[in-house]
Amino acid sequence: MSISTIYDNTNLINVNGEDRFKTIANTSKMLVEQGTIELWFNAESYGRGGTALLSSNRNGEIEGADQFLLQVNRSGQLSANFRGADGSRSSITSGSPATGTWNHVALSFDGTSTQLYLNGALIAERDRSSFDFTNMLGDFIIGSRDANGKHALNGDIKGVRISNEVLSAEDIAGTYQEGVNPTQNHGDMGNDTHTDALHDDMSDGSHTDAEHGNMGDGGYTHALHDDMSDGTHTDAEHDRFKTIANTPEVLVEQGTIELWFNAESYGRGGTALLSSNRNGETEGADQFLLQVNRRGRLSANFRGADGSRSSITSGSPATGTWNHVALSFDGTSTQLYLNGALIAERDRSSFDFTNMLGDFIIGSRDANGKHALNGDIKGV
Repeated sequence: MSISTIYDNTNLINVNGEDRFKTIANTSKMLVEQGTIELWFNAESYGRGGTALLSSNRNGEIEGADQFLLQVNRSGQLSANFRGADGSRSSITSGSPATGTWNHVALSFDGTSTQLYLNGALIAERDRSSFDFTNMLGDFIIGSRDANGKHALNGDIKGVRISNEVLSAEDIAGTYQEGVNPTQNHGDMGNDTHTDALHDDMSDGSHTDAEHGNMGDGGYTHALHDDMSDGTHTDAEHDRFKTIANTPEVLVEQGTIELWFNAESYGRGGTALLSSNRNGETEGADQFLLQVNRRGRLSANFRGADGSRSSITSGSPATGTWNHVALSFDGTSTQLYLNGALIAERDRSSFDFTNMLGDFIIGSRDANGKHALNGDIKGV
């Protein structure tokens, strides 16, 4: 059988939880024993009953045809489900795609095994059972569970591609590296190039310009601390976090904090990415914590020695893949970015590092390893 792309939709589809999903009329070319399904999606939020990305005959409208559903399930996990007309079932579930940012999903199947990828990384594999589209006679629906808009995506989908080739892990990682370039300003990721999460390759040390979505030559002005060496692997068991000794140069009224991190999992009490004096070890100094909180949300918290407080929270970074975080502050406002997208902004209050006298700790809440990251950090 010759290798070919059966379906390739490069247009951006805005679903927004309404009846704006798109139907792909099935053809005989789609009845394949092996192949790969790929798509990009950016969800503003997930529904309580799950959020459909791609489906076929899910309610059994076509008698004698198999059923398929690619979704983020009610638990927030990426899941692909197959139900044969003969009663057979197969499913594969893993990973937690973040909201408010673009995610790349790929599902490959060859008749004996199935692989599920999220943002360039293989996150699940099943060897004993596989999907089979030879009896997938129904139309495919992008962004909804059925033609009535059930469990429709609240967000955007782009780059839906179905082929009869089982793409390699390198091919899928390469697609993720190329990034997505929507044709609208909404959710625009410009020419973003993502890091190959499969190989944890951060060697080029490129920072994302969170304002312009540029991964090119745009460097930041006057980096007070720039750790792009070999990365820091932190885990709660071995206390492998890293301390940055504070200097007068860090005592600034305005600036930007950036880092990349790849978490294997998040702790129940939260997961610290960067902190300073969080337990008040340095008397009279302000406190700071950048973390993924206990609810899985990206959060930055400031507590002044004078009792003032400021915080900004939004977005849900995925586990098992590299995420880029940036926090900018200018004395009057604060902006929080996740993977190149502005996800939250506060105008009335701001962070201020002029009294941040304690050392900074990468990957832990304090020097005792409290709420330490289970994963890797680079590019602080």
